[in-house]
Amino acid sequence: MEYDRNGVVTKAREYRRLVALVYGQTGSGKTVLARALLMERVKALGPAAVGVIVDTLQEHIDVPAIAPETFENFLGLDSRRGPRIVRVLLDTDDDFEQFSTDLENSYTAPTGGRKRRGPVVLMVDEVSYWSSPNKSTPGLSRLIRYGRHWQVDLIGVARRPAETSRELSAQSTALYIIGGIVEPRDQAYMRQILPAEAMSISMSISRFHYLKYSTDGTYTLLPPVKILGH
Repeated sequence: MEYDRNGVVTKAREYRRLVALVYGQTGSGKTVLARALLMERVKALGPAAVGVIVDTLQEHIDVPAIAPETFENFLGLDSRRGPRIVRVLLDTDDDFEQFSTDLENSYTAPTGGRKRRGPVVLMVDEVSYWSSPNKSTPGLSRLIRYGRHWQVDLIGVARRPAETSRELSAQSTALYIIGGIVEPRDQAYMRQILPAEAMSISMSISRFHYLKYSTDGTYTLLPPVKILGH
């Protein structure tokens, strides 16, 4: 990628959106993997990019928190002068709708607003709380469908593949399965997505190891990751 002196990607065509899903049981290491993916992606997108964690269950207490009402202003700041990874606490669908609107506005720079300098990598922990097969908050649905227009990447983290929205998995460019899939309903769901050999591997992955599957049909079994400092 190429950047200007402010660290902004200068060629829009160089931006290729990432939509990834990380699946794993409690204790499998999915949060460690998702955080590593988040920081790796922020680094790859350049010095103007920031990472934002929707901390659904308030588990990422080591990450600086940003109040939702100050979020849009934060996005307009120079990321080199503050934290590159932050978290927000959202309680309701209305909160997520406002959050999504702020992301859009920060990119399109409405009258009187301040346009953000670079891409946003959004990690939604416990994403099935916000987007399940039966119900999705409109704010997240808008990000799934239109986030690429605002340079918003998305990493969803969930325990159960069958409990996440098909809208989300259909948009994914990469799937990460950590610690294996053991629940029959989850296995049935993933058989609709994975090739037979990859599916066989996904059911017997060792703890903390993970399978990466890309939409081009390639898949790789990988060893545990260690979370990097931020």
